[in-house]
Amino acid sequence: MTSLDNVIQLIADGKLKEARVLARSEMAIGQGSGLGRHMPREFREIGLSFTVRRTTLRE
Repeated sequence: MTSLDNVIQLIADGKLKEARVLARSEMAIGQGSGLGRHMPREFREIGLSFTVRRTTLRE
């Protein structure tokens, strides 16, 4: 949650490039504390599908 708070603060301050770098380094798949392991499988799959779509759209 701290990483998310920091990204939101950077966005609020208009520091979009810094927010992107921080989000990619600290909030990427496989990073962080692994809270997703406590979520139902279906919920994790929904979250992953959003990530895959976002990545595909950006490329």
